Amino acid sequence: MSVDWARMLTHWQADGVSIFGIVLEFAVVAAYFYGVARVRSSGRTWPAFRTVSFVFGVASLAIVLQSGFAAYDDDLLWVHMTQHLVLMMVAAPLLALGAPVRLCFAAGSGTVRRFVAEILHDPSMRLITGTTAAVLLPLDYFGSMAVYLLTPLYRLSEVNQGFHEFVHVYFLACGLMFWVPMLGQDPVAWRPSVRLKLALVTAGAPIYVAISAAMFAEGKFISPDHSLADIHRGAVAMLVGGVVLTFAGDALVLWCERRRTSAQRVRASDRLVLVSTS
Repeated sequence: MSVDWARMLTHWQADGVSIFGIVLEFAVVAAYFYGVARVRSSGRTWPAFRTVSFVFGVASLAIVLQSGFAAYDDDLLWVHMTQHLVLMMVAAPLLALGAPVRLCFAAGSGTVRRFVAEILHDPSMRLITGTTAAVLLPLDYFGSMAVYLLTPLYRLSEVNQGFHEFVHVYFLACGLMFWVPMLGQDPVAWRPSVRLKLALVTAGAPIYVAISAAMFAEGKFISPDHSLADIHRGAVAMLVGGVVLTFAGDALVLWCERRRTSAQRVRASDRLVLVSTS
């Protein structure tokens, strides 16, 4: 299938699901800006990089889910693979870097803060915030992609639009659960060490190589409706995108740790100055 690049870059989908998605994305960004405005109106600061990251995260969702690019997700496997990589490895870390939970605590009313706190302390959250998170979160993050692509689930998403949309939501949720503790911008019960963070993120490189190799080996089993050449292009997109974004994720983890360390040094220095002048 040939690609109309002008349509891909300029067209926006007008079906009901896409319109709902765009409206929801605008509402989320508006709520975030409102929260930032409330924080700043109270005399406190909110880092600009968080706001920029969050907006870019939402924008990446709109591009891969509602733009002309998304119109090819049923016809070209490499487009579908790119969608899922962006959901889990671009949009999710950018949204996590925006620290929306921290913003809720900083800008929300007492009712909002209590509601968010109750969710975070719900017993069902222990599996992804306690000591088991080091096993369950990576297993969910990497395993979901493998199971989806290498079983009949992918074919089901081609014929069932509702399941297709559910997969998008699920992959984004998997990405958020994985990247929130990796980047450490929001309050979470599980705080892995830097070495463990890098190990878990870097594990993606060999895993995506393995998934891509399996896609090559499975061939038409993945989807009888796609040509073998298209399936191979999808495998290449998974390989290149997965590996490149994995190492970009490592760099992002290190950048966040460097910022955190620098902030701790500044606070320690300020305390020393206060003590010496008192």
